[in-house]
Amino acid sequence: MNEMETKVYNNGERIYFDVITAWEVVEHIHPNDLDNLFKHISNNLTPGGIFLASIATHSDIIDGVQLHQSAFPEKKWREEILPGVCERFGLELHPYPYNGKVREGGSFHIMLKKL
Repeated sequence: MNEMETKVYNNGERIYFDVITAWEVVEHIHPNDLDNLFKHISNNLTPGGIFLASIATHSDIIDGVQLHQSAFPEKKWREEILPGVCERFGLELHPYPYNGKVREGGSFHIMLKKL
């Protein structure tokens, strides 16, 4: 991702979203680009809006290419990565409220709320 801010418009008017989701996405983003990802998410959420996502914690190599660039253990995400992301981009981590999962094992779900 580049540093350019992504904004969304409808008929020339800037719009924001109450909900943004990313299923099977976050782990594919290089660690150096995670801040840009979360910055764009935060910048496009309404105050009180939520971001729901799954994050895989396992490696995924196909034809010698590591597809999961940010496949860190859940503990690292929860204790190191997400607290910093929340502080930098005005987000708050909440317990994921739903029982369903994208896949069983090897991933977890997050809910971030825009302050």
